[in-house]
Amino acid sequence: MAAKHYKRAINIDPEFAPPHYNYGNLLKQRFGQYQKAKHHYERAIEIDPEYADAHHSYANLLRNRSSQYKNAKKHYERALKIEPEKAMVHRDYALLLKNKLNRYQKAKQHLKQAVEIAPENAFIHNSYADTLYNTFEEYRKAKRHFKRAVELDQKNPEYHKNYAICLRKLNYSIKARKHERISQRLS
Repeated sequence: MAAKHYKRAINIDPEFAPPHYNYGNLLKQRFGQYQKAKHHYERAIEIDPEYADAHHSYANLLRNRSSQYKNAKKHYERALKIEPEKAMVHRDYALLLKNKLNRYQKAKQHLKQAVEIAPENAFIHNSYADTLYNTFEEYRKAKRHFKRAVELDQKNPEYHKNYAICLRKLNYSIKARKHERISQRLS
């Protein structure tokens, strides 16, 4: 149903960027039609080069579904230039930097910035903690952010599991067991 409406909106005004962007999201997320989604993101950006969300979604698609990492980097940077306070863009850009371009320090900076922008976002705290723990072996700092993720989203089994792993590393066995049990119960 939504696909039909986006197609209709595009037919009515093919030079209006939002329907292309939204249709691209639908194609990517619901139907797994990545090439078609790519086309609509590109079209949205062509129509409106200042469309930060289109740059962000396009960069995510390039990061996850191609090896065009330099192009993805360009679009993350463009999105951040347009809207520098988008925490999820910082977070997603950090994943590209860390996992695909081996730019660990820069990734850490973007994750820290994401946490500063969105201090109430459990997902971002967990991402930052994961990087601190696995990439930098900053276990105590990671513990604070894993704990914050758990506080913000107490029903997420992954956050409890990650917090428990970190607690074990720091020899907090009793506390670790508690969060392991919570993680298992929630899974």
